Amino acid sequence: LGNHDAKNSSSSTQQGPYYSQFTFPKNGGAGGVPSGTEAYYSFDFGNIHFVCLDSADSDRSANGPMAKWADKDLRANTKDWTIVFFHHPPYSKGSHDSDTESELIAMRENFTPLLEARGVDLVLCGHSHGYERSKFIDGHQGPSNTFRKSMVLQPGGGKGARAYTKPSLGPQPHSGTVYTVAGCSGELEGGPHDHPAMWVSKEILGSLVLDIDGNQLTSTFLDDTGKKRDSFSILKGAPPKPMVKITRPVDGAAFTAPATFSIQADASETGGTIAKVDFYRGRKLLATDKSPPYRFTWKNVPAGTWDLSAVATDKRGAPARSEVVNVRVK
Repeated sequence: LGNHDAKNSSSSTQQGPYYSQFTFPKNGGAGGVPSGTEAYYSFDFGNIHFVCLDSADSDRSANGPMAKWADKDLRANTKDWTIVFFHHPPYSKGSHDSDTESELIAMRENFTPLLEARGVDLVLCGHSHGYERSKFIDGHQGPSNTFRKSMVLQPGGGKGARAYTKPSLGPQPHSGTVYTVAGCSGELEGGPHDHPAMWVSKEILGSLVLDIDGNQLTSTFLDDTGKKRDSFSILKGAPPKPMVKITRPVDGAAFTAPATFSIQADASETGGTIAKVDFYRGRKLLATDKSPPYRFTWKNVPAGTWDLSAVATDKRGAPARSEVVNVRVK
């Protein structure tokens, strides 16, 4: 429920166009604890637990019915991932200011402590007409000028090999949360876009796409032309690692100069995809192959003893190096 919906729909009476047009799982029929109201509710989808809150027209107090239900629901949650969505963002410096507007302040002060204590991974909001995505944070309930570096649990933007990490699947209290404002699919309304909790702030039309595969969540922001403008990932538990081994030539192989021979490697990753394999002579890059079978032909090799290795890189950017194979050209 958004502020425009709340102008002609009532959460207390469950009446008005918003409530007449939609049916939500207030009785826990799709997983989660029954809320008894369509204003806020939860449901499960695959290995994800979704929680919808009503920041527009329900009691936003820390001890109110919505907060008590959310705490009960999140305590009972055992899904791998937890995503919460509501309208008014707790952090924003777009067309709305989370330092000055009552709904935004209430959701930050009264609900972010609860969400972070129950291990929520991602919070999705709108209202402010732009795109903003926070750092991996925990423990900020004050205005923007009270944000401190100590509230950032892991550095960087969470991309590729530097994805944010959590120790295991399931809810992990105070292990880091990303807050996203995606109110930019329909219009833009300006703003300074300078909240210190944000890693990215853009005044650009677009939409957010979520991909969740096992222990990895990836969020991608696409602009209105379909171009990727931001992304981050969260990994839970040990991330998959590439495995690579040179299968040809064998260690100790001997050739006669000027030699020509094939170097071939097997590369794979459980639950992941190999993006490329680089072949090295010592520290010198000899060749790159981006599709199996991973190999290249080294021509006119002079006499000498050569240390060969292969480095496999997955689509997250994580590398793994093979054991060295030593060959001699007489």
